Amino acid sequence: MSSSGQDTGHTREWGRVGSSCPLEGRVVGKFCRPRVGSAAYDLGFWPAVIGTADAMTCGMAKEIHERAFRLALQVAMLERDDAYRSIVRRVVIQQLVRAATSIGSNLTEASAAHSKADFIAKVGIARKEARETQYWLRLGREARVLHAADWTTLLDEAEQVSRVVSAIARNAKRSANRGQ
Repeated sequence: MSSSGQDTGHTREWGRVGSSCPLEGRVVGKFCRPRVGSAAYDLGFWPAVIGTADAMTCGMAKEIHERAFRLALQVAMLERDDAYRSIVRRVVIQQLVRAATSIGSNLTEASAAHSKADFIAKVGIARKEARETQYWLRLGREARVLHAADWTTLLDEAEQVSRVVSAIARNAKRSANRGQ
């Protein structure tokens, strides 16, 4: 902000009300959200829970997410021979399997939690794993190690599961009735 209180568009307060969002977004509550259909929105890094530390991925941190993804993609596409592609495919699929199967295991652990804090922690891990699943699906698609029919259906399901798990986490944090 300038000394007059006007938004200069390049403040340290990116993502906050009254500042310019570098992702062409609109202000939602306290943080900016990318416009639906924009490249930033399509990246899939926008958190479902507004107002958390995750919401700070708007702006400069968002750029590093994309740069890191592009680096991973460049490495995955580095060699064209069959042996290298086989290694990349195996790594992507192994990571995808680990992340996707971890969602359910953490939700199962959450259902047997000893306290509200334990429940919230396990659901939070499940939420992170759901987002990681989306990352590996996206990398698999971009690196062409997953077939279009596979990733389209799986990505849609991963996004839906992520939204449900995020809602569970949000509601558990608000609820005074669950746990201690």
